[in-house]
Amino acid sequence: MKALAAKLSLHRAVGLYLGEQELAVIQVAGTPLGPQVLFQGRQAYAPDELPEVLGRLLGPLLAGKPRPVVAVGLPASRVFYVTRSLRAAGEDASPEVLLQKAIQSPNLSVDDLTVELVKSALGKAPLATMAACRTKQLSALLAALKDCGVRPCCVEPGPCALVRAAAQGHRAPWRAKMVLRVFLGDQQGLGVMAGGDLPLAWRSFALPAEKEGPAILSAARTLRTLAKYCGITAPLDAVLIHGRPELHERLKSAEFSGEIGCRLFCHAGPGLDGAALAQGLARGALKAESGGFDLSRSLKPRLSIREIFPWGELALQGALLFCVGLLLLVRSVNLRESCLAAQVENQRHECLAAPQAALEKERQALRQKVEVVQKFLQTRVLWTDYTHDLPLRLPRQAQFRSLQGFAELESFAKRKESTAKPRKSFMLQVWAPLAGGGGMPQEIDRFLDALRNHPLLKRDFPQVTLADLKRYRLAGFAPTANFTVVCLPNAERAVAPPPPKRGGKEKP
Repeated sequence: MKALAAKLSLHRAVGLYLGEQELAVIQVAGTPLGPQVLFQGRQAYAPDELPEVLGRLLGPLLAGKPRPVVAVGLPASRVFYVTRSLRAAGEDASPEVLLQKAIQSPNLSVDDLTVELVKSALGKAPLATMAACRTKQLSALLAALKDCGVRPCCVEPGPCALVRAAAQGHRAPWRAKMVLRVFLGDQQGLGVMAGGDLPLAWRSFALPAEKEGPAILSAARTLRTLAKYCGITAPLDAVLIHGRPELHERLKSAEFSGEIGCRLFCHAGPGLDGAALAQGLARGALKAESGGFDLSRSLKPRLSIREIFPWGELALQGALLFCVGLLLLVRSVNLRESCLAAQVENQRHECLAAPQAALEKERQALRQKVEVVQKFLQTRVLWTDYTHDLPLRLPRQAQFRSLQGFAELESFAKRKESTAKPRKSFMLQVWAPLAGGGGMPQEIDRFLDALRNHPLLKRDFPQVTLADLKRYRLAGFAPTANFTVVCLPNAERAVAPPPPKRGGKEKP
């Protein structure tokens, strides 16, 4: 799956690392599964044979379409690399002035160097990191690449690409601002003091057999001292060792960790070799990172409009625009056909042939019907709500004898002629046993208070009146009290209707 995705990828990059005596080349393809290596090779060269060796290595890689981007890396020995504090040197100083202050050598002229500057901040300390190389050597390299048909996207120091590759595979510990990355090769090592992914200072050192630990400790102490000279006040948070897995057991010992003085992490790669450096260059070219070092920036000719024009984006936007236009066209045709069909149906409809006066009369009639229905829904009384809720408010031994509700429907036609409101009333007759002494039960007053606070009665019949209260005593039965409650709306007077005739004999 990865091999197929790499072959189908159109985004490819080539990393070219120029070592002291050997060239290393790697071609990678950007895929959704991550960068995949398509080709890697190395070849020894002499300085006068550089154009021929470049042609043999890069020729097959640049034959296809689209042509891959090429990133070039220079060895650490050919690059002057230094970091200085901007507070001490002045934040508005030019790169040449800062470099001249850092070199402090009368035998080396800044005019013979190509300088690149990157500003950063470590904590609250603003820093300026400068990389410089001889303009004559860099011009010869660019001329050799031009003969091969290559315009490099960037020319940067090799350790920058190596730190980038290491940071992508093995991030620094959480909240670690200053770390020391040590890259181990067969006979040589490289210690890089880095803040994030940016190298601040580095030092190459020999790696003798059976004495790797002391060599690493010596390089680490030298870089700590050099960091203070460069204006870096942040403490060292961690040491990360890359490469030479056979040495990790010895380096993880308590004695070595104690001498390092901070957290120690060991990783299998990337080591200090040309393949790892070239792979870091290629990965950086795939992401097209801006803000890094490009020593060839001032020496490369300007790109033509044809080269910088975003042809891929234009094709994508054009394809999207064509698809959207086609979709809108199909939708427009469907809507036009639907509109024509609706117009034909409208012409055939009988009601549209009627005169305007008849349609207006029908509209008025429908409006009156709607108003009548709305008025009915607003003024009607929901008697079922009363029958479900009022029995729950009765005293424990009381019972309803009858519930009489009357609500006259309001006539819509009559409402315009008269302001009289329709008649409404609600009458409750309740039976309750008398107390032991023959007095009226106190629950009657509580029941009346509950009715006056009833939300439904407050809305429809807010006037609650005790209209009738009588005592009855039938032969063979306990004395009882019958009382009538009349509920009326606010617009009417609460007049108690005559009580219904009941059998029995009243006892005062």
